[in-house]
Amino acid sequence: MTVLTFPTIRRPAEASERLIGLTQTHESPFDGTMQTLELPGARWEFTLTWPTLSPDDRRELAAFLARLRGRAGRFTYGPFWSPRRATGGGSPVINGAGQSGTTLSTSGWAANAQAMRAGDWLSYADPAGRQRLHQVVADATANASGIAALVISPPIRRAGANGAVVEIAAPIGTFMLVDDNAPAMNIRAPSLGQVTMTMREALA
Repeated sequence: MTVLTFPTIRRPAEASERLIGLTQTHESPFDGTMQTLELPGARWEFTLTWPTLSPDDRRELAAFLARLRGRAGRFTYGPFWSPRRATGGGSPVINGAGQSGTTLSTSGWAANAQAMRAGDWLSYADPAGRQRLHQVVADATANASGIAALVISPPIRRAGANGAVVEIAAPIGTFMLVDDNAPAMNIRAPSLGQVTMTMREALA
């Protein structure tokens, strides 16, 4: 399946983000105690709103939405509204193959510098080439060797290869529409558009 690139149009005026967890819970019928099992399927959901689109942008976005054909299509998108706040430089890569859990070991940072701050985003390509999007949830500083352990959410679902590039400037994930009904494109004179669309991370 071809993964499409989101059209180059003006950025939305509003955006919201949330992480949808995947858990199983069991409540005891005897004393009400509850056990929760976390499953490896948490995913990001973004909702974007364009209150006014130019005629050209409206047509570009409408054509893109039609091309997706509901939940059949896949595309890349990233949380541009939350640029990286950390000040340390470098060219980070994954430090070690087969990683799992909520900590991602990375290398290639400037020595003893701030690598990432809580709320920063990153992405990397898994061995199949699919983009994996994560948010850093704790500040991290690189050591003297340029290695930094990043605490991330959601947990690693498919590990990236050792040495794979960690994208921190413009991280992206692979997304799909939340249902088969394409977002309605509202049109008003003179051919301006208004639309709100919700996308959900597509796991594979």
